[in-house]
Amino acid sequence: MYTQDRFMHIWKGIDRDLRKVGVKLNFDITSSEKDVFGQLLSTNAKKNTKEWDLLVWGDDDWYYNHPWSAFLVYRTHNYWSTIYPDSQLDEYIEDMFRESVGTPEFDVVSEKIMRHVYNSGYMLFVPTPNKVLAVNKNVSYSPYRMANMPLWEIEVSPDHWSVK
Repeated sequence: MYTQDRFMHIWKGIDRDLRKVGVKLNFDITSSEKDVFGQLLSTNAKKNTKEWDLLVWGDDDWYYNHPWSAFLVYRTHNYWSTIYPDSQLDEYIEDMFRESVGTPEFDVVSEKIMRHVYNSGYMLFVPTPNKVLAVNKNVSYSPYRMANMPLWEIEVSPDHWSVK
């Protein structure tokens, strides 16, 4: 497994549990996201320089409440993907790009994509805890429903310490 050190707190627990059933994970750890993406982007062209069975990278960027950046790796004919050609999955991805976010059709095709990827065993999904944000009582901030945190939209009241 090739992974960044920032994910090792998750993998140590998974490794411990897998060892109970006879599975041992071998880690190749880097601190560089650039190194991980280098392997990701070169694998599709069969030019990667490291051997790995599982490449771990965080793809949590659902910007503007649209999963395109997460689903882009499922488009099997582009260099972001490490999945062998899968015409059904590619068709689902094309369907997704034709639909509008927030419509029932978009939700249906998104579910088809996730089920297909899950049932095909293409990706291992590791759940992450909900993001918790705390703000001062004199601060007004409404987070987006995605990875992007628009801190530039924070408003402070006249009673905030920075204004006094």
